[in-house]
Amino acid sequence: MNKLNIFSKAQMCILSYARNPNDSGSFVQDLQITTMFTHHQKIVVVGSDMPSGDSQKRRIVSFVGGVDLYEGIYDTPFHSLFRTLDTAHHDDFHQPNFAGASITKGGPREPWHDIHSRLEDPIAWDVLFNFEQRWRKQGGKDLLVNLRELDDIIISSSPVMLPDDHETWHVQLFRSIDGGAAFGFPDTPEDAARSGLVGGKDNIVNRSIQDAYMNAIRRAKNFIYIENQYFLGSCFGWQADDIKVEDSGALHLIPKELSLRIVSKLEAGERFTVYVVVPM
Repeated sequence: MNKLNIFSKAQMCILSYARNPNDSGSFVQDLQITTMFTHHQKIVVVGSDMPSGDSQKRRIVSFVGGVDLYEGIYDTPFHSLFRTLDTAHHDDFHQPNFAGASITKGGPREPWHDIHSRLEDPIAWDVLFNFEQRWRKQGGKDLLVNLRELDDIIISSSPVMLPDDHETWHVQLFRSIDGGAAFGFPDTPEDAARSGLVGGKDNIVNRSIQDAYMNAIRRAKNFIYIENQYFLGSCFGWQADDIKVEDSGALHLIPKELSLRIVSKLEAGERFTVYVVVPM
């Protein structure tokens, strides 16, 4: 199923673009980015009604996370393997893990669980700014309304809940992205460091997701629970004579940080448990 067909009857203009390569790469690197890399951010930013309904202006509301439109990915909170084969999943069966499994043989289907959330207040504007950076990098500055021009129709960032409301959350935006995919990154390693970014070879990197993981791991007192389908990394720590660090592809520090936290708790004589959930 072509995902664009979902919007074919809607009054929308839908364009599909391959990811543009960074100008600093070689011909081969540029070809890899164009043919193999995706934009791979799942966000929706909309102008929403004011909660009070007493203003003609609108406010920014953002949604982040996965709602996969691929065949067989629709699911319910019950994640049934068999019970929905004659109903919800009769024409939407997907099972890539077991050879020979099919709906005619009674399944089982592959369950699916995506996580997504709705964001309001200042964090919603952070998601909007992320969109602006990505869009301007791919399409140029002339293809987007400047955020300053939104003042006529959108109220500025402001809380919609009282600070002492028990439903209030403190939210922060983290990313894993570089200057090849986002507009407006600093040009020098020195400026990057002042912005909390990392200066690499001909590139500036935002690795705030890894930094947030590390900060949480180091502060954990009793346990750590992680769900991540891409749980890998720290291969520089493997004791293998035939592997060079420069040839290793999964260098991020999360598994190493978990190991160090476990060791520190063992040395302190304190009970500590790490749970890591990955797909089968």
